[in-house]
Amino acid sequence: MIMKLPVIIFSLLFSFSEAFCQGGNLQFNRVLNFTSGANYTVPQGKVLKIESLNTHIVATFRIWKVGCDTLSYPGLCYYSLGYSYEAPVQIGPLKLNSSQSAFGNVNSNGHLIYNIGIVTNNCINCPNYIDYVLSITGHNITMPIWLSEGELVKIINYQSALSALSAYSGIHISAIEFNIVP
Repeated sequence: MIMKLPVIIFSLLFSFSEAFCQGGNLQFNRVLNFTSGANYTVPQGKVLKIESLNTHIVATFRIWKVGCDTLSYPGLCYYSLGYSYEAPVQIGPLKLNSSQSAFGNVNSNGHLIYNIGIVTNNCINCPNYIDYVLSITGHNITMPIWLSEGELVKIINYQSALSALSAYSGIHISAIEFNIVP
């Protein structure tokens, strides 16, 4: 009986762990590397494990005015990074923005907010375009980052920058895609 007790306890623990376990097992699918212009959505039935993020870029982009605020916060101009980008780098809910201090955050439409410092009730004081300096040269992000189905990995197309980039510049993300197996 004493010999059977550990076997019974182990069997019960295994049964309970199986009953309360959710999801499934993960099965390796492929390695993904993202860089300039990446736009990836985690497919259904898969998860993505971000293993590394390397950011070293200082580049200038011309961004165009898409509107301004004439009611709630007069003097705020809105500019677009293009292609529905809310930030130059997006990993799921994490958004890495430039250190350019002239820009605040993003509005609900994903446009960069630029404060011209003048309270105005029209958009005439907002420049039609601004040269936006993208400067992301370091980060303090704990890895790994897990993304579930439907979450995004996006990197702005920095190859279209106005300024020349060095051979060592760039944004690089390495990840592993897994299948969820029941």
